[in-house]
Amino acid sequence: MTDVEKEILKGLLSTIENISNVDFQQKGWIEGKIHPYCFFEETMHQFFDDYEAKEVIDNYKDYGITHTQYKLLSKLYKYLDKYAEAKMSWYDSADPKQILADPKWHKIQKIAKEVLEVFNYFGSRNDHTT
Repeated sequence: MTDVEKEILKGLLSTIENISNVDFQQKGWIEGKIHPYCFFEETMHQFFDDYEAKEVIDNYKDYGITHTQYKLLSKLYKYLDKYAEAKMSWYDSADPKQILADPKWHKIQKIAKEVLEVFNYFGSRNDHTT
């Protein structure tokens, strides 16, 4: 795995941590206490575009990802892709309060936590000041 691939995987896991973290979403998406561009759409952009989730999944062996990790990451991708497609539009922002109350989002959060566990990723769960 190259240094670039390591950084991409690290960023992807950090984004998955944000997807799993209700406190992050409450403080960032609803209260605006993390940074001015912290919102649902930006988190999706990070997952799908900045950290190239599809590229990582398609080339998982290059990223040092095991088959078990690959299966869970693929599952998260599938659920998140379908969810984001339904919630995002070019002309309107998603309502973060509706997302946080949505049972479908709760399932995605659960899968995201499972991904973090299988990667033994514990990140910075209590530090969302950047």
